Amino acid sequence: MESSTESFYWYDLETTGIDTQRDRIVQFAGLRTDLNLNPIEEPFVTYVRLAPEILPSIEASLITGITPARTE
Repeated sequence: MESSTESFYWYDLETTGIDTQRDRIVQFAGLRTDLNLNPIEEPFVTYVRLAPEILPSIEASLITGITPARTE
């Protein structure tokens, strides 16, 4: 991709819950598109390894399908 090409970068974060002081990011996904929303790069998805003492809320795991084992 040329640096002068205009594009959008769409991203989504999944977290262990909704408490901004306690909960942590567990997944990042992103996709770059052109201005017509056509993908111009491969999607990027990564998981964040959680510290052993950080557990996602049951609600967050049910919504995202991400369990502590998935982030190992």
